[in-house]
Formats: sequence, structure tokens, C-alpha cells
Amino acid sequence: VQLVDGGRACLVTRGALDNPELGPETSSSRTLGMVWSPVPAFSASLDHFSITRRNEVLSGSAFDSLDAFPRSLRRDAQGRLLSIDDYFANVGRTRIDGWDLELRHLLASEAAGRFAFRLGAQSLIRLRHEPWPGATPRDEAGVNLPRRTALGSVQWGMGAWSTQIALRYASGMQVRGLDGECPALNREAGRCRSPARYRADLGLAWVGPDGWRVGLAVRDLLERAPREYDPVLAGYDVAWDDPVGRFFQFDLRRQF
Repeated sequence: VQLVDGGRACLVTRGALDNPELGPETSSSRTLGMVWSPVPAFSASLDHFSITRRNEVLSGSAFDSLDAFPRSLRRDAQGRLLSIDDYFANVGRTRIDGWDLELRHLLASEAAGRFAFRLGAQSLIRLRHEPWPGATPRDEAGVNLPRRTALGSVQWGMGAWSTQIALRYASGMQVRGLDGECPALNREAGRCRSPARYRADLGLAWVGPDGWRVGLAVRDLLERAPREYDPVLAGYDVAWDDPVGRFFQFDLRRQF
């Protein structure tokens, strides 16, 4: 490229490439668990899992790793650099280890009706992600995914009536920038960790004769406002937050 001062410069563009050699991702998993059920109305299970994903499809360029993305540098016949291109390649690897717990208990009596108690919980030990061979592995448990989650519910039924309350929980997540550290603005404000998420839902239903059913549900009973401190997400995480807040849902149906 000829410059106005008479000098010359090399113009290098940024682009994107297709990768015809892109292959499928692969994975392997190992699970070891136990179930305890002393009576038919009660059971408890505990499982340890280990999942390894290989050949993960990720996008990158020579700016990330020339070894992982060797086709990123596009040159002319004389070997001059023309473009630095991004493309998808099978370069990633992730290992996930954790525990799953599930509890179930059923109760029934003529005077009090039928009760069902359920609890499911998960705890991540590690979520080790290596974006390409040779990259420094990152433990993303508690960063991009909550380290602990739980879902519990209580159901009650008597005659034609039934009701359920469900509680959901996700532990807080750390806020990290591209360098893996808490951004300076978050450190100054003391917001390096987004708080835990809670949500409660309530449902009530009546089943009448001739296939009629009437239901009322209250979603987000606690009306928890989203609190996400990651500046990239602008205060709201679509995966875990509810932007609507508390709302009521009425249902009337008939089954023929």
C-alpha cells in the first residue's frame, strides 16, 4: 500500500475460513453410584461422575495459537501475509467431575392426603477447560457454571385437589475477565462474585368430572430481581435469571 508520505506499508486483513476437515466432538464418561431404598416409599441415590470431552469445536486464529490454528495465516504466492483468519477447529478439551444426590420420600394417609418430597442436588468438583493443546487449563467451576445447584419440591394431593411448591437454587459465580482475573472496576466496587440465585414456584390444581381441570400457578413467588455483576452480561444472565418477575398463570382445560 502506497502511503501519502511516499512510504509503503503492508495491509493485512481479518477474515474467516471454512474448515472442511472439521470433525465430530467425542466424549467419554464414568459414573459410580449407590442407591439406598429401605422401604418402597423412600430412596436415596449418590453418584460420582467424570466426563471428558475431546475434539471440542472452538473458533480461533493465529492470535490465539498458531500451532492450534495453522491455517489462520493466509499468504500470497511470494509468501507475503495477506490475512489473519478465524476458523473452527477440533482443538478443545474439557473434563468435568462432580457429585449428584437425589432423595425421594412418599407419604400417604386418609386424614392428611398424599405427600411427595423430592430433592436433587449437584456439586461440581472441577470443570477443567483447555481451549487448545498447550494452553493453560482453566477451572471454570463456579465461573461459567454454578458450583452447586439444587431443586426441591413438595407435592400434596387429596381427592381432586393437588398443589406443589418448587424451590431452585444456584450458587454464586465468580466474575472474571479475559485475563482470568476479576476486572478492576469490579474489584473497586467489591463485586467480584455474583450472588446466588433463588426461585420458588407454586402451583394449585383441581381435577373435576368429565375431564375438566383448573389450575393456578405463581411463578417466581419471591420476585427476586436479577443481580449479575459480570459487565459483559449487563446485569442479567439469560441462563439463570428471570426478567419477568412474579406472574400468575391460570389454566382451564377439558380432556375429551
